[in-house]
Amino acid sequence: METLKHKWHLNNWQTVLVAFGSCLLWLACGYYLPLAVHIHVSEWRIGISLATPVLAVLLALLWHYKLGVRYPIRIKGLLVGLLMGWPFIWQAITYLPWTKALYTIYDWQTYRPMFMLVVLESLLTGIEEELLFRGTLMGLLKKAFADRKHANLLVIGLSAVFFGLLHLTNMTADIGSNQQVIQEALSAVAFGIFMGTIYLLTNNLLPVILLHTMQDIQPLNTILCRHESAVKNYSFDWSGIISGLLLIVLAIALSACYWWLSSYLKKRRLRAAVK
Repeated sequence: METLKHKWHLNNWQTVLVAFGSCLLWLACGYYLPLAVHIHVSEWRIGISLATPVLAVLLALLWHYKLGVRYPIRIKGLLVGLLMGWPFIWQAITYLPWTKALYTIYDWQTYRPMFMLVVLESLLTGIEEELLFRGTLMGLLKKAFADRKHANLLVIGLSAVFFGLLHLTNMTADIGSNQQVIQEALSAVAFGIFMGTIYLLTNNLLPVILLHTMQDIQPLNTILCRHESAVKNYSFDWSGIISGLLLIVLAIALSACYWWLSSYLKKRRLRAAVK
């Protein structure tokens, strides 16, 4: 009982404000504390951020000890979570021929260390964003809406939409057209719905961290291996935004199937236990 004295007791709306405030603080840290290690290999350069991963970990520790938010990372449920994320695994497999082709286009001794740096940055991004958005944001929203009907639906929806909205801040960076950024934001909403579903059903951050890493490796590696001018001139038409909306629909449909299957299996286990 002694440890309870050191915990903070917030009402539901205070918890919601802390949840979204944590994400905004993380975003501001990325903009105003751009602490990064810049590594040069041949004509390529990659910057690995230090401030935002550290802040995500510190926030996780703070809310774990002060508000009791749990960040489950374990082997149990890992395989199930990865199987649920089969679209990202399939995407990674289909990307292998492109990666192999790069070995023939670029010097192997140059490309190999750069690719490993891309993997490292993708892993760090997966860890920090899943700790923040699935761990901290969803964890706090679950506490705030625990007594609400359809709480899981509300938690997944709010966290996914907020995850997508934060990606709109990329409009301030010179990384592509506004249409491209909007498509990225819509895709992030779909991604948030899917990752949120996997996280709640498995109660495990490890599969979503690994799936997030797989998702980030492909675009990072593609941008890395294009010339800078090609990246700036590359843009999507409005069909890209439509595809982003379709991704949201598909994510909702597949997530609904997972929830139905989970409910069905639980009912079967209960009936078997009664017998």
